[in-house]
Amino acid sequence: MVLGQYPADGIELFGPDMPEIKSADLETICQPLDYFGTNVYWGSYVRASEESGFEIVEREDLARTDLGWPVTPEVMYWAPKFYTDRYRLPLVVTENGMANSDSEHQGVVADEARIEFHRQYLSEYGRAIEDGVPCIGYLLWSIMDNFEWAEGYAKRFGMIHVDYDTQQRTLKDSAYWYSHVIAANEVCADRPRELPGSRARAS
Repeated sequence: MVLGQYPADGIELFGPDMPEIKSADLETICQPLDYFGTNVYWGSYVRASEESGFEIVEREDLARTDLGWPVTPEVMYWAPKFYTDRYRLPLVVTENGMANSDSEHQGVVADEARIEFHRQYLSEYGRAIEDGVPCIGYLLWSIMDNFEWAEGYAKRFGMIHVDYDTQQRTLKDSAYWYSHVIAANEVCADRPRELPGSRARAS
């Protein structure tokens, strides 16, 4: 789609199961793009292997999200670097976030794990930008808890807690933290439980 050709190793791998490539198909498919968009959640660690060239290293020491996905902040450095090196396009991270077991208590949702997740991942994304990787956008998943396509309402990705019975919305601690990240345009270390400028507006 981006380079205008099927990968040679893919053609070899799928052989007779490859679709018929008709005249002008690739010219139609490969159109100019303003940027390359990709979801980034987690990565795998690999090491060299004599048999296959590389093998995946299973890491038991990694923190995991409520979906069991490993927390690997470095992927937010290496994925943008890989894709922009390969496709020579600016990059937008179209989804990034974590499922966490959140509960609301007296108007507070303390989701410290999500704050730490985004602090680490955004720091790595910033490192990629500082190293010259043309990252032009970032979309957090997600603004509020919702229906996850494979998990229904069982897993919560949002920075706003939703009581599915009453539809009550409650800002999680991560929402307050992320609002300060947006306002400051930098990764914040503190854990505020108010929106930027809220005191000034109240006065």
